[in-house]
Amino acid sequence: MRKAMEERNAGRINTRATLKEFMGRWLPYHAKAKPLAPKTAERYESLAAHATRALGNIALKDLTPFMFDDLYVKLAGSLSPKTIREVHGVIHVALKRAVKTKLIAFNPADGRDLPRVDQKEAVVVNAEQLAAYQQAAGGTWVDLLIRLAAAIGARRGELLATSWGDLDWTSGKIRIERSLYQVKGAIGIKPTKTRQVRVVSIPPSLLEYLKLHREKQGQQLFGPDYRTDLDLIFADPAGNYLLPSSVTEPLSGSRRKPD
Repeated sequence: MRKAMEERNAGRINTRATLKEFMGRWLPYHAKAKPLAPKTAERYESLAAHATRALGNIALKDLTPFMFDDLYVKLAGSLSPKTIREVHGVIHVALKRAVKTKLIAFNPADGRDLPRVDQKEAVVVNAEQLAAYQQAAGGTWVDLLIRLAAAIGARRGELLATSWGDLDWTSGKIRIERSLYQVKGAIGIKPTKTRQVRVVSIPPSLLEYLKLHREKQGQQLFGPDYRTDLDLIFADPAGNYLLPSSVTEPLSGSRRKPD
């Protein structure tokens, strides 16, 4: 009774909830409260799993700072310093919520010893490398996608979500306002990474390429079942969204056309 009273006075609730149980409730809450993009939420879940596999069966009130120091040392054998810091970041924010809701008196992930991340200079593709890449892609179905991405600086998901209605043929400009994402085999639409709409100009030569692509696309429609409601610039034969993963594979070297 004396121990329970001390914990109550310290603002600490005597709970048997384990780290795994708490993370199972916190992750969906945090994804909605922020809110997080579906891909980001999936990444948080993956990062949290590194901690719950090791410490998941321990009650929140029994977690200690040393347990996390020991965990990060062990993870160094299989994870990069950057990933370990990301694991810590997710756990630290989660336990901060546990403190705020008075499930624990202090955050055991505070002030932990983390591996140093060496800063690396960003590698940028130069003009010669880009030209060689485009030449290698010539004649394949990803040729136009590569050229358009290089010309307007659009991300993969942004291009796959862009429709013909976003393109103004008169001004030669295209509107980028959404992005296609893929999580666990499912796809959906979200705002751009910066949550900002961009209107960018397309080089005249590439506009001509897009016109040819539009004509060819019109000749290959999948009959009456074609998704004219989406009106996508880059689509499968039925007019549906292309999976981002189906684009990554040929961009990495394979020339297989998506099913």
